[in-house]
Amino acid sequence: MLYSESVLLHTPNYQLVKIRGEVEKKYPFEAFFFKVEKLSIVCRIHHSNPPQKVSEMVCSYPKNIAAINGGFYKLTERNRTPLDWLIVNKFEIQSLRNQSRPCVFIFDGGAYIASPSNQDQFHSVLQAGPLLVHNNIIQTDYSDFQEKAYDFDTDITVDRNPRSVFGYDSKHYFLLVVEGRSDRSHGLFLEETALLAQKCGMTEAINLDGGGSCTLIVENKLINEPRFAFRSEPHPLDSQVQGKERLIPTALLLNLR
Repeated sequence: MLYSESVLLHTPNYQLVKIRGEVEKKYPFEAFFFKVEKLSIVCRIHHSNPPQKVSEMVCSYPKNIAAINGGFYKLTERNRTPLDWLIVNKFEIQSLRNQSRPCVFIFDGGAYIASPSNQDQFHSVLQAGPLLVHNNIIQTDYSDFQEKAYDFDTDITVDRNPRSVFGYDSKHYFLLVVEGRSDRSHGLFLEETALLAQKCGMTEAINLDGGGSCTLIVENKLINEPRFAFRSEPHPLDSQVQGKERLIPTALLLNLR
């Protein structure tokens, strides 16, 4: 994987970086990652019913500095009910039904990634996955998502696609969005996304909902260009809807203290 970085925004506490790269010497990709000091941030999970754009969700939080789309949702339901375990401010919205998928746990304004069996004191939880990086080691066990591919419109473990990632190291939180479905950016496989997350500095990282749901908001601005088709059938790249946010049920928010 070869890539270059350009800083789009830099403050004493956070920065926004654009990445342009290439994999296998012929597949271009573009990505954006946001990096912020943990001590300056309160992490939140937001749920919306009916679903909303992430840019609409952040309006409820005046100190929001960045946000990314959240977890998966049920494809068969109009209100896009969350697919996996979801608790917001101690209120359970979706029950735990899958013991394999990792979660983002929120506690006292902070966040950590763990399996459901390792839960500690928390007030909010967002289940997604698969796990991409753990203890600074790339993870490649996607078996749960391969076996339950029927939960999604496509098998998320195959093909290069747009990807969304939340992660952290000892001092920072990271949000990463990989563009896809265009000649400019083909997207990445999960293994490639994990490698990029690690190269960006994440020692722990989890995959979030991807594809047309990928959304990165920084300082109330949409940073990436979501791309999705009007229907579920495959479409040529040039027929993808771009630059338009999808209505989704959950988001992970980073608010200034």
